Amino acid sequence: MYEEFKRVDQERFKKIFKELISSVTYKKTSFEDRVEEKEDYYIVTEENRRGSHYVHLVPKVIYHKFRGFQIKSPNKEPPHSLLCGRKGQKEIKVACFGVDVKDVIEEYKT
Repeated sequence: MYEEFKRVDQERFKKIFKELISSVTYKKTSFEDRVEEKEDYYIVTEENRRGSHYVHLVPKVIYHKFRGFQIKSPNKEPPHSLLCGRKGQKEIKVACFGVDVKDVIEEYKT
């Protein structure tokens, strides 16, 4: 999607995305607004985007683009997300910003 990434980065972030899906599905219990910094990416939790909890994987090199998306499109759903469960009345979705993860999402849907 973004030329800042090399093929290796794409595959690495797909692996991290899979780990995040597992973590959100089986371990995460809090979905309050939060930004968690890792070595070269952020895990951004949005408590309420379009009536759902969202957990985003965002590479640091494009975080500024993600922030623009948050500010300009607060009610827009990310292009590729995976439903991982429900908490109360809200769905819990995981998304990866700037990395094409359609194949990973399809893998989980089957």
